[in-house]
Amino acid sequence: METRQSSNATSLYFPVSNFFFSLSDAAHDLCYQLSMAKSSRHVPLKVLFVCIGNSCRSQMAEALANQAGKGRIRAWSAGSFPLGEIIPQTHEVLREKGLTLRGHWSKGLKDVQVDKMDVVVGMGCEVHCPVPAGFTGRVIEWNIPDPYGHDLAFFRDVRDLIERQVKALLDDLNQQSKSANARSAATPAGEEK
Repeated sequence: METRQSSNATSLYFPVSNFFFSLSDAAHDLCYQLSMAKSSRHVPLKVLFVCIGNSCRSQMAEALANQAGKGRIRAWSAGSFPLGEIIPQTHEVLREKGLTLRGHWSKGLKDVQVDKMDVVVGMGCEVHCPVPAGFTGRVIEWNIPDPYGHDLAFFRDVRDLIERQVKALLDDLNQQSKSANARSAATPAGEEK
């Protein structure tokens, strides 16, 4: 590749099988912008799942959401009264789905930046998740039974219920994103949205 300067434009010449073709400055800028847009990553939505102990439900939801979200969301979990450990049944039912909780730990709300979240999901009616004053994200309440103290079959049922809820949430967030993009594209330049 070589660069040649003329009186009105800089052209890049690319050798292609003993031929040369050039890109004007405008075309070069457009190619650069397209390549940058392609390489820039979409900022994922931040979702926090909250249960009581952060040892069962919210851990499952975090793992399932990060897997199913495929980079569209980044999930976290916390407990209003963290147990301090993730119980073995939680590990087992997620392992059955090919998921690991390596690097996860039972954490409290003080360990997570709740105010930076786009969505906060309470996993059950007994869960108390105070969102900070001025929180502009969305708060969702699910009614997921707490599997703590139950057998492995109950954990599987809860895992499957959480998986369905997570998929429905992702579909809803995706639909909202598409609607927002459609509204944005339909608004003529210079008009307020």
